Amino acid sequence: MVKCKRQLRKDRLVILAEIDRLDKFRCIVCEPANGYPDSEKSHCMCQVAIKIRELGKQLYKLTSERKLDESIPTMPEIDKKQDSFEDLTVKLYGKMKAANMSDRAIVKGYGIGSRRLVERKKFHGLSAKTKELAR
Repeated sequence: MVKCKRQLRKDRLVILAEIDRLDKFRCIVCEPANGYPDSEKSHCMCQVAIKIRELGKQLYKLTSERKLDESIPTMPEIDKKQDSFEDLTVKLYGKMKAANMSDRAIVKGYGIGSRRLVERKKFHGLSAKTKELAR
């Protein structure tokens, strides 16, 4: 049975509310402000942590996948030797933004710093035009 967006949203909110409720009962290891390394927190075997992970899996199943435009190269497919950041055109950037790709993902995929992307966006006047390019 396919659920409508409204029902999926309600189901996700119920799960998130349960996670928030359980979060108050975390043990000393997985408690957020205790100073333990994140690896220990994410693998804690207390009953609350196990239940929160189960709820996280349920939440993930309810989250729909976004459809991407096939003409947009996904970041792992970009050959950094062949496709340099200089090959990122205004049109390609617009398609990436239309596919809800974040600037962080673009920066990571091209292996550049965020400042370099911001400077390029300013140079091409993309900061204000990003929404227009997505159309």
